[in-house]
Amino acid sequence: MDHAIYDKRRYPIVDVRQGYAEWVRTYEQTVEDEMDIRLLEGLKSIDWSAAHEVLDLACGTGRIGAWLHKRSAAAIDGVDMTPEMLEVARCKVFIAN
Repeated sequence: MDHAIYDKRRYPIVDVRQGYAEWVRTYEQTVEDEMDIRLLEGLKSIDWSAAHEVLDLACGTGRIGAWLHKRSAAAIDGVDMTPEMLEVARCKVFIAN
């Protein structure tokens, strides 16, 4: 697919896995909390402490898992297609290997 009609700045096109693998170094510093953490905090109808097991799909660096770990004693498993992102999440104790 020719992306030129969408990208006038001519950024390099890479697949998702490669893109996130390259982004992992600065991901935590560039992702705004409003994208995930603030959204979760706004969900008042959910009792986060009631969860016993959680599967965090596309867990990335484990941001949501870390947030939930502070609010619940649930066992949290993280899954991600990018090994570099998953390694960062794995270093956070609450993400199972």
